[in-house]
Amino acid sequence: MIKGVFREVFCILSFIAVLFSCIGGNPASETPDEARPGTFPFGIFTGLDPEHLERLEGYDIVVIDAQYYNSADIALLHEWGSRVYTYLNIGSLEEFRPYYTDFESLALGVYEGWENERWIDIAAPAWRQYLVQVLAGDLVQKGVDGFFIDNADVYYHYPQGAIYEGILDTLERLGKDYGLPLIINGGDIFMKEALDRKALKATTVKGVNQENVFTLPDLRTGVFGRQNAEVSRYYQSYLSLCKAAGLDVSITEYLKGDADLRKQILDYCAYNGFSVFIAGSLALDCAGW
Repeated sequence: MIKGVFREVFCILSFIAVLFSCIGGNPASETPDEARPGTFPFGIFTGLDPEHLERLEGYDIVVIDAQYYNSADIALLHEWGSRVYTYLNIGSLEEFRPYYTDFESLALGVYEGWENERWIDIAAPAWRQYLVQVLAGDLVQKGVDGFFIDNADVYYHYPQGAIYEGILDTLERLGKDYGLPLIINGGDIFMKEALDRKALKATTVKGVNQENVFTLPDLRTGVFGRQNAEVSRYYQSYLSLCKAAGLDVSITEYLKGDADLRKQILDYCAYNGFSVFIAGSLALDCAGW
């Protein structure tokens, strides 16, 4: 569900009530120490306008959509002590991207909840070549430290051998060409199969991030809620599998208020040694600590 920085107007309007709470400063800087796990080990800000770069200060790892940042921005983040991972969407195609029309013929179907986005056939060599050589190459030149890989979930929606192999080939080529670490966002069906096959050894996959382990925002209204208990247990089991495989684990939750649930999330992550980012908006442009 994590998306890039400039969504279409209709998406933004859907979330405007949530976004208002982020205007006027960095909510993270106003949070008492006891409300968050130590400092800020991890933050996802793929919806943040570069004009508000100051919101990223103080994070060990930040995830941004570096397509909209320049090398000076990333150098400043390095000066602040952050490692910078860039969002890279390998499994779907967003209409606002400048390359959309070049690859829309490879679309597999509408991405439910995001009508202006399409799942893309990652089995297509032309798409993988563009991902690795053009998109990733441009981002590396800006000085990023790693890739935050989104929408490996295309394999859940299109469980075909060619799709699995296309994802794995992309990960392997990214590692071979750039040697930078990869964090897989979501993609649990692909990851479970790849771990079972011990297929990640030729990649630089170092960690996973899972959204909505405990929380579940309504994409239509922007209202934050709780995740279904059965789904939550499934995600927790999956993350334990990833941890046992030696991967770093982080979770991203969408939460406002609900002190009991917040404590449950923080206690869970502290017990398991996981990083956590609590987002203050569905646009991922501010923290919600």
